[in-house]
Amino acid sequence: MMLINSCLSSIPMYAMGVFLFPDSIHKQFDRIRSRFYWAGLGDRKKYHMVNWGTMCMPKKFGGLGFTDTKIMNISLLAKWFLRLLGGQEGACFELLRSKYDSGGSYFGKRVQKGSYFWNSLMKFRMWYQKHCVFLVGDGRRVRFWEDIWVGDFPLRVSFAPLFDICADPGVLVYEARRNDWDVGFRRSLTQSETILWDNLHELCCSVSFKGGSDSIHWALDKSGYSVKSLYNWLSFHGVGDNDLKLVWKCVAPLKVRCFLWLAMRGRIQVGEQLGKKMWAGNPHCKLCHQIESVDHLLFQCPLSKFTWCFVRDSLNWLRCLEGISDIFSVLGGGLSSQQKINLLGVYAAVFWALWINRNDYVFNGVISVNVLNVPYRVTCFFDQEIGGSVKVQGLAPCSNPSVGQCRADKRAVRRAKLSSE
Repeated sequence: MMLINSCLSSIPMYAMGVFLFPDSIHKQFDRIRSRFYWAGLGDRKKYHMVNWGTMCMPKKFGGLGFTDTKIMNISLLAKWFLRLLGGQEGACFELLRSKYDSGGSYFGKRVQKGSYFWNSLMKFRMWYQKHCVFLVGDGRRVRFWEDIWVGDFPLRVSFAPLFDICADPGVLVYEARRNDWDVGFRRSLTQSETILWDNLHELCCSVSFKGGSDSIHWALDKSGYSVKSLYNWLSFHGVGDNDLKLVWKCVAPLKVRCFLWLAMRGRIQVGEQLGKKMWAGNPHCKLCHQIESVDHLLFQCPLSKFTWCFVRDSLNWLRCLEGISDIFSVLGGGLSSQQKINLLGVYAAVFWALWINRNDYVFNGVISVNVLNVPYRVTCFFDQEIGGSVKVQGLAPCSNPSVGQCRADKRAVRRAKLSSE
């Protein structure tokens, strides 16, 4: 995961700041990164359990936070367009202005025959336009209806009935002001439209013009345009997933947190899930010969039930968890963020111990005859991997680990005050 973010996702960054890559190139980037995540450097094909688009979603929306190269490409190119609008000096910008600037608004220009670089800027200018606020100087670069220059929205949104009947949707502020804000309409105004027009005229007359050239302000970041601000807006997916977001805050190794994320999505490589991908192996659990689903492996197998009973008694829970859905029910039960993070640490430890034990008998043929081995793995996880930084002291390894026994420190459990109620 770290290698993908720091290396593979960073390789095309410089080129994406100059050229708009075709969708086929972005798909190839995704294919390479996805294969590396699931299969590493080996030549053997492995199953991809989660769609790459989901994995590229920000962590607060339930993804893994990998870079979406297409969105990053658009965000990097926007920097050129905003610099051009802002009047930045330099040989490159002077060349662009002399070749393509014939006056008027850059957002209203038709995409003429030009270089691939210029056409790339024009292709996605609508994404930049949405967050550009103009400070009007003389109004020669600002469109009256389409650009944000008075209020928080374009006038075509604030006064939509008037925009629908306007004679020239692309009229500039300079032209409208010169004609005393008479923008022209295709027909006579109704009574309600006349009231709207009076309000619009009053609003326009209240604007003070500073003179000189028009300037631009980036609304998403007070300090000016940043690639991060546009990338975050383009990758916005509505309401965040608060439960999956907290997975990344629990104190556990990164690989364990990734496994917990997969488990909570029900996408770990158990027999049932692999069968959906046309896997030819045996989908049954090797211990109890039931169909090996995610809930079966982590909650319903006799060994899993014993482990959860151990955790329940150690932490004074009222009952054992019976499936992934129970986890979301517990996390949605009015607990504080820190309590949820602590609980996720417990879930991660149990899931990882059960997964390691399962892989031992699936791939190595090692079947433990002592049912306490898995609870012992859980206690060792807290003692070795986490190092006691999480306040769940009810789980502690005994002095003789070779026996595979565990004990619960009841006094520490009371101090932990963790409950799944």
